Amino acid sequence: MSDRNDKTDNRWLTVAKASAEYGISERTLQRRIKAGTLTSKIERGRRIILVSSLAELAEPVVNVGAVAELPVDSITKENEQLRDKINSLEEELRQQRQRDDSNRQEMAKLAETIHQKDEEIQLERMALEDAKQSIQELTEDMRRQSDTHRQEVAKLAEEIKVKEEDLRQERERSDKAKERSDMITISLTRNLNEMQRSLEMKNMSFWRRLRLGKGKEKDKDDQQ
Repeated sequence: MSDRNDKTDNRWLTVAKASAEYGISERTLQRRIKAGTLTSKIERGRRIILVSSLAELAEPVVNVGAVAELPVDSITKENEQLRDKINSLEEELRQQRQRDDSNRQEMAKLAETIHQKDEEIQLERMALEDAKQSIQELTEDMRRQSDTHRQEVAKLAEEIKVKEEDLRQERERSDKAKERSDMITISLTRNLNEMQRSLEMKNMSFWRRLRLGKGKEKDKDDQQ
């Protein structure tokens, strides 16, 4: 420890020199600087500390009696609280690690599920492409069949038209033949009736023909 009166020492020392001169670790000095309990500044790219601000960190005069009167129970209780806090933090850390492990497992399962879904989607996409190709081929076949069907229908319609014309002509011929047949039937009926009357006349007796003849003459005279 320096013999100077540190409270009025206005020198500025680097952190390393202050640590060496006052026996204080650089880490403690850095922590005090950060906490703002030491006066420091940056000079030429280095941090320097005002010596007078180190007075409180100088080696203290220890009062043995005061140390003997420290509340041991309070310190013990505080230590127990700290241990409980440490145990609690360790338990939280353990639980957090378990959660992390569980999350990693779930993520691994999820990644596997996603991979499987990707494969399923790929298979479904391939199946969809095959189905689309099949539909296109089926559509083309139906189009060709439709064209063939239309051609067949047109051909059948033409054949029906020809058949109808043939049937019309056949009906006309049949009607004409029926008319001729009716005329022939009428003519034959007349001829047959005349032949029948003629035959009946021939079969009559002479006197009957005579009576009929006289009757006809009388009718003529009456008419005159």
